[in-house]
Parts: sequence; C-alpha cells; structure tokens
Amino acid sequence: MSSPAARPPSRLRSLYGRSLYGALLLVVFAGLLAPAVVGSYLLVGLQQRAGAGPDDALQGNHALVLVLALQLAVSLLLIALLLRRRLLSPLRKLMCFSDRLARGDFETPLALSAQDELGRLGEQMERMRLAIRDLFADVARREEQFRTIVTQVPGAVYRVRAGGPIEFVSDEIEKITGYPAARFMRATTEDWAAIVHPEDRRAYYRTVRDAARSGAAYEMEYRIIDAHGIERWVQEHGQPQGALDPALHGPEGVRVDGIISDISERRHDEMRIEALLAEQGAILDNVMFGVLFVRQRRIVSSNRRCEALFGYGEGEMVGQSTAILYPNREDYERTSVEQYPLLEKSMDLGEERQLRHRDGSLFWCLMSGCALKPNRANEGSIWVFADITERKLAEEKLRLSANVLEHIADGVMVLDVHGRIVATNPAFTRITGYAEQEALGRTSSLSAHGGSATESAAGTRNDPALYQEIWRELGASGFWRGEIWDTRKGGEAYLEALTVSAVRDDDGATTHYVCVFSDITGARESQIQLDHLAHHDPLTALPNRLLYHDRLRHAMARAERGGEQLAVMFIDLDRFKNVNDTLGHHVGDELLKQAAQALSRCLREGDTLARLGGDEFIVLLEDVDGEHGATRVADKLMAMFEQPFDVSGHELFVTGSIGISLYPQDGCDMHILIRNADVAMYQAKARGRNGYRFYAPAMSGDGAVRLRMEALLRRAVEKHEIYLAYQPQVEIDSGRLVGVEALLRWNSPELGQVAPSSFIPLAEDTGFIGQLGQWVLQEACRQMVAWEAQGLSVPKIAVNLSVRQFERGGMAAAVAAVLGDAGLAPERLQLEVTESAIMNTGDALQYVNDLHAIGVCLAIDDFGTGYSSLAYLKQLPVQTLKIDRSFIKDIPQDPDDGAIAIAIIQLGKSMNLSVIAEGVEREEQGAFLLAHGCNLAQGYLYGKPLAHDEILARWGGTPGA
Repeated sequence: MSSPAARPPSRLRSLYGRSLYGALLLVVFAGLLAPAVVGSYLLVGLQQRAGAGPDDALQGNHALVLVLALQLAVSLLLIALLLRRRLLSPLRKLMCFSDRLARGDFETPLALSAQDELGRLGEQMERMRLAIRDLFADVARREEQFRTIVTQVPGAVYRVRAGGPIEFVSDEIEKITGYPAARFMRATTEDWAAIVHPEDRRAYYRTVRDAARSGAAYEMEYRIIDAHGIERWVQEHGQPQGALDPALHGPEGVRVDGIISDISERRHDEMRIEALLAEQGAILDNVMFGVLFVRQRRIVSSNRRCEALFGYGEGEMVGQSTAILYPNREDYERTSVEQYPLLEKSMDLGEERQLRHRDGSLFWCLMSGCALKPNRANEGSIWVFADITERKLAEEKLRLSANVLEHIADGVMVLDVHGRIVATNPAFTRITGYAEQEALGRTSSLSAHGGSATESAAGTRNDPALYQEIWRELGASGFWRGEIWDTRKGGEAYLEALTVSAVRDDDGATTHYVCVFSDITGARESQIQLDHLAHHDPLTALPNRLLYHDRLRHAMARAERGGEQLAVMFIDLDRFKNVNDTLGHHVGDELLKQAAQALSRCLREGDTLARLGGDEFIVLLEDVDGEHGATRVADKLMAMFEQPFDVSGHELFVTGSIGISLYPQDGCDMHILIRNADVAMYQAKARGRNGYRFYAPAMSGDGAVRLRMEALLRRAVEKHEIYLAYQPQVEIDSGRLVGVEALLRWNSPELGQVAPSSFIPLAEDTGFIGQLGQWVLQEACRQMVAWEAQGLSVPKIAVNLSVRQFERGGMAAAVAAVLGDAGLAPERLQLEVTESAIMNTGDALQYVNDLHAIGVCLAIDDFGTGYSSLAYLKQLPVQTLKIDRSFIKDIPQDPDDGAIAIAIIQLGKSMNLSVIAEGVEREEQGAFLLAHGCNLAQGYLYGKPLAHDEILARWGGTPGA
C-alpha cells in the first residue's frame, strides 16, 4: 500500500496522463508556479543585497527585471514544451493517420501511447482503421466474387435507371458491342437505344416502358449495330425493382437489373436450321408422293402431299391410328398380319390397293413401306403413297376405248406415215363398205398429198387444194378437222366429218395418223332444213323476225354507205281473231298463208316480207324514194286488202293497218325503226283501221303516257289510290237488295279519276292484273264481313275476273284462301267471267269446275256478245247469266235488242239459271224485263256505284236487305 506522501505525485501523474484538461492545468500551473518560486527566491536575495546601498538598489532593480523576464521565459518555455508534448504531437500523429486513411492506407497502425482524450480518440481511430480495413477486405472479396460470377454469366450484366443513367455494366459488353464498358458507364439508356437496330427500336422502347410501369420481368430479342457496323442479335432479360412510382423513384426512374447476351450465332444457326428444315420440308411437301412415318401403327409425321392425298389438313394426321387409311377394320387388321412380318424380314413392300379418303371415298393407291430397324417394324417404319387413281382410270379407259372402238358409230382408221391403212374398226366397214381385210394396206384417199392430187381427187367433189391444206395443217400442228367428200365401195359419194390427229413418238416424229369420221350427209340435209326453219316462218315460209333483223341491219349499213333511204312497214291484220274464234284456227292459218302470198305479190323482188307472229307482218323496202315511194307501196297493199280471200269455201274480207317509219328520218337504230313503225300502226288502228300512217315524233307521246300510267298503277295499291265502288243488284218488283257488284276505281293524284277501261287493259298487258285482282277479292270479302258486323247483311257480292286471270287458271286455291282469311261463306261470293273469256280458254271447263267445287257462285258476264256454244254452256256449272247493257239500252224501242233480251231470259229459264240485266236506267226498261220474266237488274235506275259507307247508309235499315 502506498504511503500518503506518495499519493499526490501518483494522482498528478494520473491527472496529467488521462485528461487533456488536467494536463493543461498542470502545464499552466507548473509553468507559472515553479518559475515564480525560483524567481521569488532570487528576488528576496536581491532585495537583501539591494538594501546595502543605492548602487545595490539599482542593481537590484535590474536584477529584478532580469529575474522576472527569466521567470516569464521559463514559464513560456515550460508551457510550450508541455503543449507540444501533450497536444501538438498527438494531434499531428492523428492528422497523419487521418491522411493515411484518406489515401486508403489501412495497414499502418496508429502509434499513439497517450491515455488522455486524444489517446482514446487514437484508439477509436485505430479500431476504425481495422474495421475499415476488414470492410474493404470483405468488399474486395465480395467484388472478386461478384466479378467471378459476372465473368461466369454468359452475357453482360447491367444496372440502369429506366429512361435514365446506366449505373453499371460488366466488361462483357465490349465483346457484344465492340464498345468498352466505360463508354456506357458514363452514358444513359438513350445511348444504348441509339445502337439498337432502327427496325427494332420501337419495340425495344415499348417493352422496357411497359415492364417499368408494371414491375414485371421481361425478355426480348432484338438487333444492335456494333462498333464495327455489324448487325448482331442480342437477348435481354430485365427485372425492374418494383413498379414505377414517381414519388418513390423520382425523376431518375425505377432501377432495372438485367443481362444482355449475344445470340447472333444461335440466331444464325436457327435461321440456317429453319432454312434447312424449310428446304427439306419443301422437298418432302412437293414430291409427288405422300410420306408417312409410323410408330406402333400410329402416325408420327406426314408430308403435305400425304395430307392432301387423304384429305386432311396440316398436322391433322399426326397421332392418329393408321386405321384411318383403310376402307374398313378388316383391311387394317389384315395389313398387320400380312405386311408387318415381311417388313421385319427387311423386305420392301409394294402393292396397289384401295385406300380411304377422309370423306369416306375410296381411291387407288400404290403403297410401299420399309422398316427403319429390322425385326422391329412396329418401332418405326416409312410408308410412301402414290395416287394411281388416274392410271387406273386410264387403264379402264383403255379397256373402254377398245370396247368403244368396236361399237362406236364413227369410223376409225389408222394410217402410217405413207398414208396406208393399218387398222380400222367395224364402223369403218359400215360407212365405207370396205371390210377390214380389204382396207388394210390400201392407200387412203387422204394420201393425195404425194403429188397425185388430181388422180386421187378425181370423181369426188373436193377441191384438190383441200388435200394440200390438210397435210399442211397436219405438218404444222398435227391436227386437222373439217368436212370432206368421200366415195363408198359402191361408188356412192357421201359427206363425212373428219378429224385427223398425228401420233408422235418421244422424239416428236410422226409415226401414225388417226382418222375419225362419220357420215353427215343426212345431218347436213337436216341442217339445211333447220337453218331454213330457224330463219323462216313455218306456216308462211316467209322470213321470220331473226332473218328480218339480219337483213334490216345489212340494209341500213348499205343505205348509210350509199346515202339511200329505206322504209319499214309494220302490218297488222284487223280483227283476225274473229276468224280464228268463229271458223277455227285451221281457217285462220290458211288465211295467213294466202295473205302472205298476196302481200309478196305487191312487193319488189329485192324487198323483204317477214312474219313476226300471229297476224303481224313487217316489210323492208330498200332504196325507196322517201315517203312518196313508201306511199305507193302502201296504196298497193291497201288495194290488195280490198279483194276477198277464198279460204276453205269461205269468202273472207280482211283489212290491214299499216305503220311506216323511214330511215334515217325516223331513227338510225334498227329497233327504234321497228318500234316507230309499230307505234304508227297502232295509230292507224286508232283511226278506224284499214289504213296506213307514217310515224311522227308526236306519236311517241302516247307510249310515254302509257309508261307513266303503268308506273303509277303499280304504286296505286300501296298508296291507297285504288278503291272499290259497289253497285246494288235488286229485285225489280220489290226493290229488295239481292247483292252488290264490286267495281274497281282509281283516283290518281296526278292523273285524276282514271277510267277502268284505261287502266284495266294496261294491268292485263303488264301482268299486274294478278296482283290487282287478288287485292279486289280480298277487299270485297273483307267489306262483306265488315257490313255484317255493322248490321247490314248483303246476300251476295259479285267480283269480276279478268281474261288474264281466268286464262292463267289456278284461281280456286287463291279464292279459297281469301275466303278463309276473311271468314266469308263461299256461297256469298259470285265470280263473273265474260262469255268470250270462257270460249277462248282451252281449259275453261276445268277452271270453272274447280271454282264450283269450293262452293262459290259463278256468272257469265256480258252474255250475248260472244260466240257461245250452247252445248258447251250446258256443261258449265254456272248459276247466273248477265245480259250485256248493249242489249238493254234501246229496249223496248229497238225490237232486235228486245228479241235478244227475251231469248237470253228464256234460255236462262230453260237451263234453270237466274238472269240479271245490266245497265237498266229507265222505268220502261225495268217494266219490259219484268214482263218477260227477268226480275233481277242493276243500273243507274236502282243505284250508281257507291262507296261502302253509302251502301250502309242507304240499305242498312231496309227490311229484308
């Protein structure tokens, strides 16, 4: 244990050594106290010495100053030494140590033995040195490991900010791009994008941008242009460190780590492999045979030809059993038993058999196969298929051809190059009369090319130059076809259709000629007759429309070249239909023939008279003196019509209406000329018939009006311009309503109220009458039901059927459908057909019976104006006769009309038919009819045609109506 006397120095040393502050206090204290003590001692001595005398005092003052100065110097020296030892020296060591650390020297230790604050600071800095040294050593190790890993990675590793700077890229980038890594370490992603191939740059930007936004990893392949200008393929794998968040990542963007690899060699290899596979595939796909690779009797692969051969799409055969190739299961199983054992013996198989197409159809195929490994055929075999259907068909055709040659109606002979016959068929004998043995070795008549044309062609009708043409064509093209005269064995000449074909060998040299011929003598005569029939009217033997058009076309061309005029005359016999209806068609035909002969006699030899059909004729006058010349001919024709025709014992007078158009005044087109002549002819008919008219432009206006009316009529129904008026039919004595007749009316906004006599014939001519008649039936039946619902019961409604409707037939089904739709009883509908329509329709009896069968009533309208056969009338199931108004208007004044009316009434009574008179307008007419037994009538006397509401207003409250 230390003594108390030793404790203070020990404490002082501890204070000096452990605390910089304490050391400074001790330094100041020692530096001031020690000199002060010494100085005080000296000063005391000096003062004692100075007390002896003045000089000593002066010396004492000097010594005092010196002592004080010395004391101060010593104090300062001690303080400086203490500061240098305790403060400046440690600080200098610390500064040097810090500089070494800044320079990266972490190996040199800090030599500082002080235990004060600087010493402890030195110890901490020394520990920091050791820690930094260890850290840098660890970093170096890690960096070495990272570089080792990076160098092992097959590509350049990078870290970038998407759309910003490149933070790191490995040295491998230089091998890929030719640029050092340092170039990119000072660059941005835009600099990298600059070397991306222009065609891939847009896709590169899009992929990186989408990945940065979503935070998803990406992979892409694209091209770059390296430092040497060479195009290289690279593959980039990138992984963004999270999705882009502007608040989190700031303007520099999200960090992306990734690897870029050079795949140029791989891509080039792939392209070479693809090209090689494509080449091999193209070879396999374009060979003429189907190829299958089969394992365990399942298809592993096939070429396109095979797929097409069996009707499958690309890749559809792969994986399927080979059973799809065979017609049935038995064939498939038999193949396994018969063929595969042979394959295992290394035998190549080949056979012809029928296989199955995808659609189930069978076709002939030559199939061959071989095993890839002997004794293991099931593990792999190659099969080749060739479609031999055409060959099989060709073989069959050859068999058929041989059979055909034996039985064909055409003669066949085969010639050698010298023109000698080397083969014939049986038809050759039938046509020529020469047996095969007689013909073989003989020189054919075609051999006239050898300089003896005159001799060979003698006695025939052929031009000797024809033979030269035949052989010239055969030499040039190997083929000739035409007609030629030949001679049978008996000397009879005949016309044959001949086809000659040269047969050439593989070198193109002609070895034979095949001649196929047929006797067309009779066909030619028939063709001449057919040509005449095709261009002439069979009844009158006059040119028909076709021949007339041809002659007119040529005549117009000649007239244009020569500046001439020609005339077209359209002739229509007036009232010719009456002759057919009264005397029969045989008389009408004979009249047409005599009229044609008479017209021909009035024309010049160069003029053309043609029959267009029916009773229409047309004349072509060439080189005519305009209107004056045409007038002379027209006058001759009119004079001819004044003469009677004696036909089958009947003296008949027939007149004609003629329309004339002139070329070129009335048109420069053939069809316009004919049309204008037709228009002029109708004008002649409109002026009373039996005359002629020249075409004038004003005449075409009537046609325009007709066309306009037709267009308006077709839209009139849907525009509700068509409506029905209803004329009452009453009992004369009581005035009771017994029915109404539905009458069609048309009120056009453009044409006004159009008369039925104008638009109904137009509807019949244009075929619109069917649609119009259907509407009338529907509307009439609907109105009957509507009146019934309103309290008016009309017993019967009469609807007229047009001639065209009746002639077309098939009305019964349509009428039954209308009645069913309206809900009207059939017996309340009366259909009216004109007498002439019944007599002029061949199947009238059948049509009327069909209508009667569905229960509707039937009436003959305008009775007395036609030519009824009473025997025929008796067969018709009609219930009513309607006396035409032409026989009513003049009774009782005209005795003839009265007699006709009485006769019709009596006829109706005798046949148990009701009779109704039309057009009754005066009381005396009604009285006359009633007096003679006709109690039913309609006309203005009993009521004009009224609208449906007017009928309801007038008859709705009438008892018995």
